[in-house]
Amino acid sequence: MKGEGLHAVAPAFSGSPYRNAKYTKPSRGSITFLRDRILQVLFLVLGICYVGLIIYYRSMLAQDEASQQALSSTLTTLQDRHSEQMARQKAKLTEAQMALKTKEDALVKAERQLQAMDSVVEHLEKNQLVQALRKQNLFFNHLRWGKGPTRVVLEMRAVKGDDERAVEEVELEMAPFDVMPHVIHWFLTMVETGYWDGCHLIRNARHVLQFNCHARTAVTGNDRLLARVPGAGVADGKIGGFQSIVFQEFSPDFNHLPFTLGVAGRPGGEDFYVNLVENTISHGPGGQGPEPDPCFAKVVRGREVLEGWHGRLGNEFLDPKEYVLVKRMYIKG
Repeated sequence: MKGEGLHAVAPAFSGSPYRNAKYTKPSRGSITFLRDRILQVLFLVLGICYVGLIIYYRSMLAQDEASQQALSSTLTTLQDRHSEQMARQKAKLTEAQMALKTKEDALVKAERQLQAMDSVVEHLEKNQLVQALRKQNLFFNHLRWGKGPTRVVLEMRAVKGDDERAVEEVELEMAPFDVMPHVIHWFLTMVETGYWDGCHLIRNARHVLQFNCHARTAVTGNDRLLARVPGAGVADGKIGGFQSIVFQEFSPDFNHLPFTLGVAGRPGGEDFYVNLVENTISHGPGGQGPEPDPCFAKVVRGREVLEGWHGRLGNEFLDPKEYVLVKRMYIKG
């Protein structure tokens, strides 16, 4: 029947190896051995992990140390740059402060000089004798030399050496007569009479070239002048007495700028000098003396001649062998 076929039990296979197999309970020793093996493997794995962690942390620490060193180096560099910037800023601030102090000192000096100048001008204006002499000198200046400004030619040559015969010229222009009437009257009178002929450039300082007549002789001097002065022509060419100005005339309109002429001494004269640099402070009011040096003329031709002598001669007061002779000085035109 069909139903019986569906519910029939399949017959057992006689050839199956598991048909007659029996379960064998493991021994206690094998279990212990297996457990020990498992534990050994587990400890080995844990040891490897531990060593790995140590290596990892050491590498991390090394990286952190390198990072810290890099950070420290960066911070040091930044601090150095900051220090340099601060030093530069401090230096600039110091320079600015010094420049400001220099300007303040210059302003103080200028203010003092202006005060001294005002005092000198006021003193001269209040002195009736001085004003009378200035008016008289101005009048005679116009009578003798016209309206002005008058020009003077200075001929120079070396006393000894290769340049003994080479004559060089320097042309001077006097200040306006109404600015320095007294000193111009004194100087032009000396020029007109031949007083300066045979005198010398005797000093080559950093700031001035100075002239005087202390070494003039009867040979180098002007014959017509020396013949009129008793004893000068036959002796040593020296003229006794003081050939100086009467008072220290000064005008703020004609000050000691480069290549202007001043009168040396107290009272001024006979020495005169050429300013090589600006000497308004040292030679003007409030400078070297209680009164200023008069400034009365300027060089209009031959600056290179004076600069040449300044470069070739020794420093300060010269040896007489180095003197530069004033061969002649005359009024032009």
